Amino acid sequence: MTPAHAVSLAPRRSLAVFAATLAVGVGVWVWIVSLGGVDAFQLRFGAVAPFLSVPAHVLTTLTPVGEVIPFGAANGALYGLAWGAGLNWSAWMTAAVLQRAWGASAAREVGALPA
Repeated sequence: MTPAHAVSLAPRRSLAVFAATLAVGVGVWVWIVSLGGVDAFQLRFGAVAPFLSVPAHVLTTLTPVGEVIPFGAANGALYGLAWGAGLNWSAWMTAAVLQRAWGASAAREVGALPA
């Protein structure tokens, strides 16, 4: 009989989500770097770039490579202080909400939080 606080090392849904997010985030990072960086990203996509910038920023923020691409500085330089701050804030808050939900889900899976 195992104690109630024992944690199984069986594969968990949260680990699969982490692996998928890491793969997609690194893929987005490689794609943006291959375009020539955030400036080239904006030049290539024009008026649609701000709407693509937020999801790309969120995906890279969820991964360990999140701060390698300087979205904060680039958005401020490309779109001005107000729009750049708005884009950055919305991306960071979206990423924070996803990370919190992800952490709570992982904690529930291992029994650290009640279901």
